Amino acid sequence: MRNILSNDDCFLILSNQTWAVLVWPVQVRDSEESGFRFGHMTLDATSGVQWRFIYNPNDFEIVPFTTEWDYDRGVHMQISGASQPLMERMILTRSSSFTFQNLKALGLYLNLPVSHLRSRSDVLSEIANFLGLDSDEYVKAVLENDTKKSADISDESAELIECLLENMDLNERRDFGFLREKTENRESVKKGKRWMSWYKEKLDEIEVSWTSHQLLVVFTRVFELNAFT
Repeated sequence: MRNILSNDDCFLILSNQTWAVLVWPVQVRDSEESGFRFGHMTLDATSGVQWRFIYNPNDFEIVPFTTEWDYDRGVHMQISGASQPLMERMILTRSSSFTFQNLKALGLYLNLPVSHLRSRSDVLSEIANFLGLDSDEYVKAVLENDTKKSADISDESAELIECLLENMDLNERRDFGFLREKTENRESVKKGKRWMSWYKEKLDEIEVSWTSHQLLVVFTRVFELNAFT
C-alpha cells in the first residue's frame, strides 16, 4: 500500500480490520530508467510491524508485487504492475467485509447521495458507478463479488508472510501464530481445489467401466492420504 501524497510512505499489508491495516514499512527503490513502476521494495530494517489507521482512503493505492527471499537483502518485492486506487480495489475485492452502515459511510465520504438508500445493492451500485467511472463491467463485478466471502489475506500477502515466518526463530513465530493459521488454512483450501480439478479431469479420461461413484471413492482416499503431506 502506498500513500500517493508521499512516495516514501509505502507499506506491506500483513492483515487488516475494517478501518485499519497491520503493516510493515518498506523502502522503495525506483528503477533508474523507469521510476517507481518498475522498481522494487524491501522491508525497512529500522522499523517493524505496526497498525495504520485509514482516515482518508482516497490518499492510498495498492501496489502489486512478486516476492522472493534474498540472503543478502532479505525479502525482495518486485513491483509487477500498475497501481490501483485503494477504494477501487477494496470495493471490487472485499466489499463483503463491509457492513451496510460501513458502505453508507464510504458513500458519504465520497459525497454520494446514499443517505436515502435502503438496500445494500443500491448503495454498493452508487459507489461502484462512481469509482468505476460508470463502467457497467466494473459495477457488475463488484455486485457479483459482494455475494462471495472475501479472503482473509491476498495471495501476495500470504506468500510473503510464509516467507517471513520461515526465516524467523521459534519465539518470533509464536508471536505471529495467528498469521500462520491464516496462511495454512488458505493453503488447505487451495490444495482441495487442486485435487478437485484433478478429479474432474480424471472423470473425462476414465474408462466407461468405471462409475463416477467408484472414482469418487478412489479420489476421496487419495485426497485423505495427501491432506497430511
